[in-house]
Amino acid sequence: MSITPDSERLSDPTGLSDQAREVLLRVWDPIGIREFLVDDYDAVRDEYDSYLAPVVNMIKEGAGEREIENYLFEIETKLMHRRRSRERAASAATLLCALRNQPA
Repeated sequence: MSITPDSERLSDPTGLSDQAREVLLRVWDPIGIREFLVDDYDAVRDEYDSYLAPVVNMIKEGAGEREIENYLFEIETKLMHRRRSRERAASAATLLCALRNQPA
């Protein structure tokens, strides 16, 4: 999976992309945007949308937690130049994979 952002719009009648967006914002959040969610959620809700389509596709295609974790961690380190532990990427990957098993 390429780490190039993908701003392609998602056709998602199941709401998977909305749920994945919440995980990216509230759990992964590599730039700390979560601090602003209380005051102006609408202003920041699309902050990680360029990574959303690839993540949703990975979920739909059955990617494992480690694969999604690696993808998110690569974005943090190679595109955003952040140096952090993998903990948030791992936590987000666990939740993202769990979305696969939720009823539509």
